[in-house]
Amino acid sequence: MSVADSGTLKHLVKELDDPIESTFSRSKYSGRIEELRARTELLQRQVSTLSGGHFECTATLPNGNLQVYHYHGIKDPGGFRDQVVSLVISVWSFKDHFIKALAKRGISRTRCRNLVFRVIRKSRALIICLDLANAEKHSGLDNDGWSRMLPELGEVSFTIPNQSIDKLVFGADRSVVTSVAIPEEVHYSIPVVDHTGSLVGDAIDLVMNGLSAWESFEDTLRKSGIPLNLATKHDR
Repeated sequence: MSVADSGTLKHLVKELDDPIESTFSRSKYSGRIEELRARTELLQRQVSTLSGGHFECTATLPNGNLQVYHYHGIKDPGGFRDQVVSLVISVWSFKDHFIKALAKRGISRTRCRNLVFRVIRKSRALIICLDLANAEKHSGLDNDGWSRMLPELGEVSFTIPNQSIDKLVFGADRSVVTSVAIPEEVHYSIPVVDHTGSLVGDAIDLVMNGLSAWESFEDTLRKSGIPLNLATKHDR
């Protein structure tokens, strides 16, 4: 995916006093970028680590009785959601880091913002991540946001394959205890829905696509002589 036309980048390179100045890698902005990249990679590892301690949830049966479910050995869905939210915000934070890093190279802040926001407008995933991050940070959106969909995170769901279960116990008190031996085989997901409740996409997929958009942009800059060292490794 091309996120910036070559003509614009060639013009930007001409504007720079020294587009390949090696001292940039030692600047405070480079350090902040590396910190953000490390934090994002840590969050990705946390999201993909599904082992945990114990949690419980309840459900009302058709006859009105309350059923209690206990789970051992897998991550609490609430903790999973919190980690996904942190990852969404971290991905969106690359926006400001790009703008500051480009400005450090001698490009006007207005041109920096225009170039970075062009990337966002071309990426559906980044637009949705922007709205999700702002909604989480500010307890909702005051307007329709960038996407015009008012996206929000839905309920976390998880699927436990039979082969990953070590023990399943049905108690006399109508409780069900599930002990998981292979948490790596459990599948967690969290949907993103719009203001009507319609599915927009999977939160993890949107985050990964957003990261790919930033990586593509950084790669385009690097090939044009503006290395920013912003690429973020991630496993799909």
